[in-house]
Amino acid sequence: MSDASVDADAEAYCARVEAAIAANRPGEIGAATLSRVLQTAIRAYAFKTEKAGHYLEPYEKGSLTATETVMAATAIIRAADLNLWDVAMWFNRAGSAPARDDAGR
Repeated sequence: MSDASVDADAEAYCARVEAAIAANRPGEIGAATLSRVLQTAIRAYAFKTEKAGHYLEPYEKGSLTATETVMAATAIIRAADLNLWDVAMWFNRAGSAPARDDAGR
């Protein structure tokens, strides 16, 4: 499977989900599929960030609300059985993540 094929499949899924959200039809978004897509997106983000050696922008600025971001981050932290202490230690621990670029990312 080529990169273009993976990207096209992802774009098609995203378009269908965005349409369901816009039409206020949550039943069209399968919970198991959403979970699988989220898992894979997180794994891909971690993989690409590690290989790049610096933080990548997780999403385009302004494309998600603060509420959407915190809802997802909170669910991910809980699913990983972490607490804010664990997250704070990881966030501030030197060497635990790729080097930040000149912009502080």
